[in-house]
Amino acid sequence: MVWKQENIMIRLKNIRYLDDVIEADAYPEDCESAVRFVLHIDTEELEPYKLPEEYSYCSNYMIKAKWHLLNMVKNNKEIPKERLIMWY
Repeated sequence: MVWKQENIMIRLKNIRYLDDVIEADAYPEDCESAVRFVLHIDTEELEPYKLPEEYSYCSNYMIKAKWHLLNMVKNNKEIPKERLIMWY
């Protein structure tokens, strides 16, 4: 049996970091409509979000983005305006 390696991604655009809150437009996989991404740094909580029905399987992508950005903040890295997060 041969396993196909598949890249998985979420793209964050228009990232804004202000007053311990990170907001962005999130695009999981090839989704064309933005999903509102709001992360509270102090509590490490995401505000509720609504994925398009055909992307409901992507809820863990938002969690990946959350941990990626929290790691950047904790390591005092500059938060960019856009970020592509990929894994396999």
